[in-house]
Amino acid sequence: MKATDDYILSRVATLWDRPYEDHVVDVYIDGSCEVNPGIGGWGVFALHDAKYEILYGGGDREKTTNQRMELTAAIKALKHFSSQSNYYQLTIYSDSKYVVDGITNWIYGWKMRGWVNSQGKPVANEDLWQELDRLVCLYSNPINWQWVKGHSGNTANEISDQLARIRAKTFPDCDTAVFGPRGMQSDTHDSAPLSHLRQCIDLLKNETPSLWKNVLAEWPHLADLK
Repeated sequence: MKATDDYILSRVATLWDRPYEDHVVDVYIDGSCEVNPGIGGWGVFALHDAKYEILYGGGDREKTTNQRMELTAAIKALKHFSSQSNYYQLTIYSDSKYVVDGITNWIYGWKMRGWVNSQGKPVANEDLWQELDRLVCLYSNPINWQWVKGHSGNTANEISDQLARIRAKTFPDCDTAVFGPRGMQSDTHDSAPLSHLRQCIDLLKNETPSLWKNVLAEWPHLADLK
């Protein structure tokens, strides 16, 4: 009985303290297709506390769309941070008005009409919208969604865009997550080997040298990861 009581008390203490309630995370998401529709990729670049996190992956091998990859990036980001803590203060940035307007405005009408749009037609990408809506509803804190103009010099947005483009070209067999320091040099998170971070950096160097210069200007320690 005592073990049960201790467990209950520990759960109450966890819920009461909510250690991540004020933990702010800026999340930049993007999706891409080499040919629309075609093979696609998605990318997530997140900044919080003293570290950054990179997630990227591929879409359908044969036929997907930019919109599906944009939505997939949002879903992957939410799943990732929900698995860490449900109390992060998330701000999700996207250069897709389809995603931002959809999740902050259009979705309420879709749900009221039974996932039918204002023209009386089934909502496109309903499966992904329902999954994103489910994750948003389950998240404990309100999520701040912000639209950013693409290719306007926002380095974090450009990184997420390039990750998506790179993955649309290379199409990995599985999702990849990379955790690393921000502003200092140390080992990455146990769940992501340092070699993955080097791989991502090599891709950025080779595919987008101009972007890589901007990255080094903000995170110069990355130059030492060889």
